[in-house]
Amino acid sequence: MDVVAAYQDKLDAYGYVPIDHDKPNFFPVDLLPCFDGDRNELPGVKRLVRTDTNELLKIHSDSYGLISYEDSFAKFDEELQKSGLDTKGMMVATDMSHNGGRCFRQYVLPQHLVNTPDGEGLALRFLMFNSYDGSTKFRGRAGGYHFVCANTSC
Repeated sequence: MDVVAAYQDKLDAYGYVPIDHDKPNFFPVDLLPCFDGDRNELPGVKRLVRTDTNELLKIHSDSYGLISYEDSFAKFDEELQKSGLDTKGMMVATDMSHNGGRCFRQYVLPQHLVNTPDGEGLALRFLMFNSYDGSTKFRGRAGGYHFVCANTSC
């Protein structure tokens, strides 16, 4: 079976095949207390939980500051709109892995071309990464990319 044909509907809908092969999906999270076996609260640590499924994503120290994926990307979106860049035709794709513990988002701006040494013009992309599991802080890269792999295997 042709892999592209099998997921053509996902490619059409999102511009890529989501890692979970379903659809991008933000979910609610919260920092909650941790308890020992006697139900005493443990000082200095909190558990980051998906409140839709009650699944643990990570145990963090009290110094961890929770900022949701939605809030971090909303701030980037706001600044992008202020930047003066032409966002006409912009494509945005969001994906997650590790049960939502890691998030990847890319913005493709077809009105801005990055010329390569061979003369090919590639659309400007912003690649944004974030995580709840502590594997990466909110960060981004920009440039012209032929292919982007965000599954942590490439």
